[in-house]
Amino acid sequence: MLTGFIDETEKHEGKRLTGVGGFLFRKEALSALQTEIAARTRGLSKPFHAAHCNSQKGEFYGWDYDKCQALLCDIAGIVAKHRGIGVICAVDNEDFDTWKDRQPSTAEWFGTPYSVCLFAAIDIARQYLDDAKIDEDIFYLIENGATGRKQGENFLRRIKTNEELDNRFHMRGYTFIDKGDPDGKTLLF
Repeated sequence: MLTGFIDETEKHEGKRLTGVGGFLFRKEALSALQTEIAARTRGLSKPFHAAHCNSQKGEFYGWDYDKCQALLCDIAGIVAKHRGIGVICAVDNEDFDTWKDRQPSTAEWFGTPYSVCLFAAIDIARQYLDDAKIDEDIFYLIENGATGRKQGENFLRRIKTNEELDNRFHMRGYTFIDKGDPDGKTLLF
């Protein structure tokens, strides 16, 4: 079984994009990944917020830009060393609104740009497993707090309760989790 970590973009003022991305990991890679991330972020608040680091906000206020970028590159390198594949989807919110007006019944099923992106990310993972002829399921850990979570949960539930869709998407299950668990190890980003 694979583990999928899924996270959405933090909405920043003036931005009109919604994005969801994540990675698939094999269980045996998670321990080393968590150990290396913890070592690289030692001394920083948990959970680590890449968006804050990139924009030099929060605990990164006053940090040199190059220092922030070096930290982000180091973390990206650690993740890349241990991950299976990465998935990402971004939707322009104005494009979503235009599409929603033209396809109201389909748009109602998705609900929000977040839900569309979450679905696309899970579908990319499905396509990868199908193309690579990997017959394994994925258990998804999805970060809590996204606008549109309710709609995302609704269609995930529809997939999970439909045997054909459940098998098609290789979905062992899913749960929404806080950015950090009590041990600070569950979600890595």
